[in-house]
Amino acid sequence: MRAVGAISIHNGVWVLPHSSKSEQFMNELRSYVNDHEGNASIFIAKAFGSEIEAGLIDTFIKNIDQDYVEFIDKCDDFLKELETEIEQKKFTFAELDENEEELHKLTSWLRKIRARDYFNNKKSQDAASAFDSCRQRLQTFARSVYANEGIDVPDNEITYKDE
Repeated sequence: MRAVGAISIHNGVWVLPHSSKSEQFMNELRSYVNDHEGNASIFIAKAFGSEIEAGLIDTFIKNIDQDYVEFIDKCDDFLKELETEIEQKKFTFAELDENEEELHKLTSWLRKIRARDYFNNKKSQDAASAFDSCRQRLQTFARSVYANEGIDVPDNEITYKDE
């Protein structure tokens, strides 16, 4: 449930904003539980009052906010690692492969966070900016690797996209 961004509010009661995607997930989960001789009930509910609804939304926002902060920290770590490799002139394809794999992990992680961001968290732009910095810095590093290996590659051929 946490993986899709649901919040636990009380003894096995979870809340997830209503959407076709969350409805599909909940139906699949209910089928899985029932297939394994468990019991699951799903309800579409409305908060009893705007105060309760605002509290739930605030919890969703705080949870995803933490995910974005952690993601931004990992982007900072990625940039520091690249800077160290640049300072030490580690312009090898092995280092490039390792860094491309790390960028791929960041790409996947950001995609998962965005999928759970039901309320367009303000930190999403900060995360996108941090990720873009990682992508651009890796492109610069990649150009240095190719140049170090004596391979002439046009700048527009070394790009990392938000896959």
